Parts: sequence; structure tokens; C-alpha cells
Amino acid sequence: MDSSPQAFSPSVVYRSILAVDIEGFSSSHRTDRDRIAVREAMHRILDRALAGSAIGREGAHIEDRGDGLVMVLPPAVPQHLLVTAIPNSLARALREHNQAQPPETRIRLRMAVHAGYIGQDEYGVVGLPVDEVFRLLDDKAARNAMADPSIDLALVASQWVYEDVIHE
Repeated sequence: MDSSPQAFSPSVVYRSILAVDIEGFSSSHRTDRDRIAVREAMHRILDRALAGSAIGREGAHIEDRGDGLVMVLPPAVPQHLLVTAIPNSLARALREHNQAQPPETRIRLRMAVHAGYIGQDEYGVVGLPVDEVFRLLDDKAARNAMADPSIDLALVASQWVYEDVIHE
């Protein structure tokens, strides 16, 4: 990330937020080499999923978080894609990846979606909606959904996304 003074944006903007977390990333069945391969594959899979949903990384702000990432989408991306095209394309890309991998480099993701007002500084994005999307990833319901080993992707939506996007 560019840490020059012009990279700082003191304004607060409304954006859709997507976060993913790799299930079992630090599990003892994975070596550090496996973790590197899994992280690299996660980014490739996400790129495929975004391209497959006609969004792409263009204009998105992405921060790697080690065992996952947070993505702030450009304002032009319709919010309904957070719960339709993106998860469908991501599940398909995960399934294709996992079919060709040994257990230690298979990827299962928890994905959370939210929206709200966020800021950005030279270190990244900040704001209550960013904190909330990570709480959703760690939610008991998201973790329980992953108890079924046949599930590659668990989607968790915030109350706001549920009420204004899914329920509509």
C-alpha cells in the first residue's frame, strides 16, 4: 500500500464490505509451506470468482489479513451481488480448486458481507462496519456451518444486508 501523504483519505464514505477467512488456516495438519500455498490460492480463487461475477478487483480496496482478507468494493458495484453472484462464483471456484488438491491445501471459507461508512488512512480501512464484518466471520453460526466437511463456503450477512438486500 502506498504510504505517501496523498494516500491518506480523511473522508468517510459508504461502501460495501466483503471479508473472507480460511477455515482451519492454522491447523496442525498444515505446514507453513501449505499455508503459503493456501493464501496464494485464496487470492487466485477470489480473482476468478470476482471475474466470474463480472466485478473484478478494479477499483476495490483489498487488505490481506493473513488467513483471509477484507475487500471494500467500489460504489458502482450493486449490493445484491454480495449475496448472489460473488458467493455463487466463489463456491464454484473453491469446488474446482479443492477437487484437485490434497487435504492440506484445500480451502474452505467463511465469507461475511456488510456495508457502512468507513474511513481510510495510510494503514488501511477503519470504521465500525469493518469491525462488524470481522465479528460476523467469527460468529458462532458461521463456525457451526463449517462443521459439515462437505461445505466449502459459508456466507454470513449482517442484519442490514439481510433486511435491505436479501429480504427485499
